[in-house]
Amino acid sequence: MGQSQSTEPLPVIGRPLNEAANAAFLNLLIGQLWQHFNTSVEIAVKEKLVPMLQTKLIAAKHGLFTLDVIDLGTRPLCVDGVHVYPQDEGATNVTMDLDVSYSGDAHASGTLIGLPYGVKDIKAKARVRVLLGPLGGRIPFAAVSFFLLNQPELDFDMTGLANVADLVGIRSVVDDVIGRVLAKHIVFPSRQAIVINRDAVSKADVEHPPPRGSLTVTVVGVRGVDDAGILGKPDIFVKVTVGYETRKTSVVEDVLHAEYDQSFDFALLEYEGMMVKFEVRDKDLIGSDSLGHARVNLSRLDNRDGEEMVGGEGRGKDHVECQICLTVWSL
Repeated sequence: MGQSQSTEPLPVIGRPLNEAANAAFLNLLIGQLWQHFNTSVEIAVKEKLVPMLQTKLIAAKHGLFTLDVIDLGTRPLCVDGVHVYPQDEGATNVTMDLDVSYSGDAHASGTLIGLPYGVKDIKAKARVRVLLGPLGGRIPFAAVSFFLLNQPELDFDMTGLANVADLVGIRSVVDDVIGRVLAKHIVFPSRQAIVINRDAVSKADVEHPPPRGSLTVTVVGVRGVDDAGILGKPDIFVKVTVGYETRKTSVVEDVLHAEYDQSFDFALLEYEGMMVKFEVRDKDLIGSDSLGHARVNLSRLDNRDGEEMVGGEGRGKDHVECQICLTVWSL
């Protein structure tokens, strides 16, 4: 078992993939297929998303919900960059990442408590991991699997009744349900698989590979929070997210600096390009507010040689520093 460890004042912001030219043929292909995705997307949304939304909104006493129209529009999503990772000796997969974004004219509409609402101006960004493998045999690779490395960045506007959704809590319910549906089906460690050679591998083996190692994240402490609150100093805690799995530290109340020394363990199915997200938050009576966030790329931590990670800047309104320690254990 190998160990690699790093302690740094701030995580590293993930850099965009720069092989944009390699994405040109993918964008051409997506553009030609886009209009044919509409039916499959509508079925998936109505089967997976709508029932959960109906349950959540009724439970929150917001009433009955319907989704009557889904239209992907004419502007397709875009692949902004492609990166194929170098293979180690004995590798069983070809690994590539796609940076994808969407800012098109898709829209949806329906009713809530009998009144009309709409969804428009949808914007999204995500990094998609694609694996070709296992390699070898009669066919060069036996399966294709894909997943989102982290929860996507997603934003949209709501119209009609729903333009006051933030005031009555509807928007938070919608955001939560979308996140849960994506996490269950396509955000790491969940994945989708297409098996090409069933004699070489089963779909279950592709969708549920054994872990390659584990990650221990230790949140040491938080510094640099401004005392700008009207109601006093913030009540600080830290969220740590890998894929769709999230852990939270305890809350330290009424402070500008917090000490935690709390550790969280995550199973690692992938190393290359995996992001760990950190977010410092201020707990309120209802919910919490973000004070700063950043991401660190596990590719910058060598899991065999103990290489030090490179420091970077986090982003937040209060110039917050979050000291962390990452330890990767390889199996």
